[in-house]
Amino acid sequence: MYERYTESARLVIYYARDEALIRGADAIEPGDIVLALAHLAPHPGSLFEILQRNAAELRTILGSGPAIYGPPARREIPLSNIAKRALAFAAIEGRRDHRYAIDREHLLRGVLRADGVTASKLARSGYTLSAMRRASRKAHQLTPDSVAPPGWKPRSISRWWGLLSAAILLLT
Repeated sequence: MYERYTESARLVIYYARDEALIRGADAIEPGDIVLALAHLAPHPGSLFEILQRNAAELRTILGSGPAIYGPPARREIPLSNIAKRALAFAAIEGRRDHRYAIDREHLLRGVLRADGVTASKLARSGYTLSAMRRASRKAHQLTPDSVAPPGWKPRSISRWWGLLSAAILLLT
């Protein structure tokens, strides 16, 4: 399931599980994914630098204070339905950027699209879907997607390519 995820995006899912275990929850929620994004050290100037600096404020905004104390019991817990929908939206956001790899910014944008409650809480702090898309677009101009397998094309490009090749066949 996670073969398209970058290493840092996989770590976000791992830390989200830890966040859910610390709360004593039975499933990983979108708020856990957002808090997990604040765990990883950001690149200087990235959109996650603000997330990491405001991690305590985010925890307060999301209403996700630790419910249990001590290290969490290591066990596997599933993603909630809303979190699964957020990961599906993250894949869509990756395709929207014409990227094969799903990275941390796609996860954040997926949460903002999937969960209205979390998105509205984050919007109060300036984390909106449009702002994250702009920041993501700026970051993607600097880093090419080098992990795409040969022949992979986003749907929109492959659809236009199919129409173009059909037109060429009709004209010849």
